[in-house]
Amino acid sequence: MRTSLHRTNPNCWHPTSQFRKSAILVTTHRVRRVLNSMASRGIHRYILSGLDYLHSECHVIHTDIKPENILVGLESRSVLDVVAKDEAENPSPRKVLDDRTVYLSRNDFGAPKSSPGKPVLTDFDAATFGNVSHSLVHPIQPNSYRAPEVILRAPWTYSADIWNLGLMIWNLLEDRTLCDGLDLEREHYTRRTQLAQLIGLLGPPPKALLDRGESTTKWFESDGVFKHQNLIPQGRTLAESVTSLEGEDKVRNCTNVGFTHFVQLTHLLYLANGNDSHWVDWALAASSADLVEGKRETMPQPKDVLLVGYGAVGAIYSLVLKKSGQARVTAVARSNYDVVNAHGMDFQSKKYGDIKGWRPDRLFPSVAQALDRPYSHVVLVTKAIPEILKTDTLLAPLLSSPYSDIHPQPTYVLLQNGLNVEVDLYEALKKLNPEEEPRIISTAVWIATRMLEKNVVEHFNFDRVSMGVYRPSTATLVNTPTEYALLKEFSDILSAGGSEITIVPEIQRVKYSKNFWNAIFGSSSALSRLTLHSIFCAPHLEPGASRSAPTEDLSALEPRIAEALSTPSAKATENVASASPNMKAYTIPFLYDAMTEIHKLGSVLFPDSELGPGLDPDHAAKMLEGTARLHAHPDNTHRPSMLVDVEMGRPMEVEHVVGELVRMGRKRGVDMPRIEALYALLLIMQDQLLRSYHERSKS
Repeated sequence: MRTSLHRTNPNCWHPTSQFRKSAILVTTHRVRRVLNSMASRGIHRYILSGLDYLHSECHVIHTDIKPENILVGLESRSVLDVVAKDEAENPSPRKVLDDRTVYLSRNDFGAPKSSPGKPVLTDFDAATFGNVSHSLVHPIQPNSYRAPEVILRAPWTYSADIWNLGLMIWNLLEDRTLCDGLDLEREHYTRRTQLAQLIGLLGPPPKALLDRGESTTKWFESDGVFKHQNLIPQGRTLAESVTSLEGEDKVRNCTNVGFTHFVQLTHLLYLANGNDSHWVDWALAASSADLVEGKRETMPQPKDVLLVGYGAVGAIYSLVLKKSGQARVTAVARSNYDVVNAHGMDFQSKKYGDIKGWRPDRLFPSVAQALDRPYSHVVLVTKAIPEILKTDTLLAPLLSSPYSDIHPQPTYVLLQNGLNVEVDLYEALKKLNPEEEPRIISTAVWIATRMLEKNVVEHFNFDRVSMGVYRPSTATLVNTPTEYALLKEFSDILSAGGSEITIVPEIQRVKYSKNFWNAIFGSSSALSRLTLHSIFCAPHLEPGASRSAPTEDLSALEPRIAEALSTPSAKATENVASASPNMKAYTIPFLYDAMTEIHKLGSVLFPDSELGPGLDPDHAAKMLEGTARLHAHPDNTHRPSMLVDVEMGRPMEVEHVVGELVRMGRKRGVDMPRIEALYALLLIMQDQLLRSYHERSKS
């Protein structure tokens, strides 16, 4: 559309739109002649692109997609010349009034001589905003294009437009209505008949949809059985319903990735009832034989990815996976399933924007319920707390019959904090298939995000992942071609979704380096129940203070403080910001010495070699100084995850963050008294948290 104009005459005033090419309604083209099999496959790509913009950028649901609301550009202006000549030779009927002449419209331009122009979606009278806080349940859509959730008066969202589009494309191709809802007993449209027709084509609706419908009990029993079984058409499939394609054209388009696959997309969205703006990529991939601008494109099928754990990090990475356009995401939300299933997930992200009511493609409350298909990847985004649930127990349905007998094992991706989180899963996979090396991608994740409510995620402006193949030995410092291909495949998906990814040749030393922070600063914050602000932010920087740093006279300090400041550790950290002389003399040197113990163990675990260096010798000092700079700022509100767990009364990731350091230190003969002291104190707190957790579980 080029611009908007206003046309007036003495009898009417109305807005109009001028298009770059002459455009006419699809229905005036004599549908069968214009929308042949090639054109019908091409038209939905453009409409999908338009809907993607409408949904993701404008947050608008059209609600009334039908042929009458689509304009198609004429393939050539010569068509108008022919019409003009014919009008001159054979004038159209007209009615002459006193002040104007009314002409009978010419709306049949004959069969196109070449590919028609790009379609344009019009008529937004019934459109509504999708990013609203309340559920949308009011009736929408023409009867024959009505989505199942609309029929059942369940909350509907952007996916209702996709249902419209799928049915419209079928109707255009066949020049008849797929599900007209005509009740032969009552001789008019009824919702029960339309539901019966849909069930005959696609099978029974999912329980999750029935549970949300206000009108479900009118047509379904409590166990989900349709009350009017006699109305369900028998022996009818979606592929068999396509009669306008023949021979190779029908084989190509009614199997695998053709037209029927595209229409089946609406059924998949019916299952997911999602509103992600990147469903368009899925739809385009599903119709890989389509034409765009006259060129044939082949697009890869999205991968089925199972994401287990739907807290803040899990929700962000489900969004990233979907944004890539390369993944169909099935998410397992254990503790917050009910609220996310009912309302979707709300994101408040400085990187990805504010998104309300977002949903993955599918959502389940347990791993076992999601195993109706093979997965290319299983992404684990839960906290690693073996005292509550070990990884191999959580994923047991994937590691046992019948799933393991039917489907190949996926690549497992662990987005988890801590050390040796991969061991239980690795051993379980080796036990399942001793001859095959398990495919496990381990990661170190840097992300600032938290749950504000069970379905509200706050996310700041970064999410970074370092990933590598898990190996029981850390001696190998080079990825094989097979390992690199495994990493590159998943890295490309996350990168396409907007995350920052680094592939590393040996992941354990990266995880170990990151674990310095969690083991020292997370533990200190949890034990003190204070943020790191209380260690590093000087009083003169607090809100309302003078902001001028006092002159520090060491001679005026108490002898115990002055003496402590003369120790090697205090001198090594003298430039680190601190909240008080006590912190500078005792707390910060203690943190430094504890980090030095971790570094000493790391030097044994990851020694320098010909293949590569070990840990950075200055890693402890650099991490301490960097953390102090960030948390000395008066506006820093970051709360370490271990502190949040304590505040919420949840068990912490003690064993894999601190306990593993103690066990590895003892095994390697490395003395770590400060780390052992932190571990012993954390166990007191963890014991109480676990007791409370188990008591809540019983009730």
